[in-house]
Amino acid sequence: MTESSSTANKPENKPSPKGSRRIPILLFITAGLPVIFAFLMYFTDTLVPEGRNNRGSLILPTLAVEKLALQLEQAGEGSVEGKWELLVFGRNGCVSKNCQEMLHNTRQVNVALGREAGRLARRYINVDDALTAPTLAEFKINYPRLHLSQSTVAALQVFLDKELDARQVVERNFIFIADPLGNVMMYYTPENLGGDILNDLKKLLKVSNIG
Repeated sequence: MTESSSTANKPENKPSPKGSRRIPILLFITAGLPVIFAFLMYFTDTLVPEGRNNRGSLILPTLAVEKLALQLEQAGEGSVEGKWELLVFGRNGCVSKNCQEMLHNTRQVNVALGREAGRLARRYINVDDALTAPTLAEFKINYPRLHLSQSTVAALQVFLDKELDARQVVERNFIFIADPLGNVMMYYTPENLGGDILNDLKKLLKVSNIG
């Protein structure tokens, strides 16, 4: 028997298609498990001996930003695409002292993130009444990186579902955290300090591989 005929009759050692598929699946699971595990620990307190470790109020299941039907009134410096966002709700162009303090808190939090600051964007959402040209100009001077959007109480209530009352959110200028995919999972009231938001954001950015 010649060498060529012997080789022809020899079965080839081809890798099993099933085995080939298992490798990327196993790699995905290995890479993704730490992130999934960290999120489960953070959101559900699983295996956290000291109990709840978030400062804001959790929203589970998460809310969808798209339900706010936002209309962009003025874009701030930098893009919001692919970033985490702090959303502040108010009315009358955020002229109240409390609303101004909440906006100030979000700016301070953004700065305090240091090298992670670029992963966060800030947005003020004015509800119902329109933002005037002088108000928009004032925002541009005082908060150049702040994105301004418009919504309605009706849209806000649809967004909140039964989680919170829309009018309370507007009147008390609640702050919400949204991930880069538009999922809102946490909110803060005026009783929360800027340090509370910073503490939670640092943990979210640490365990997140998006944004």
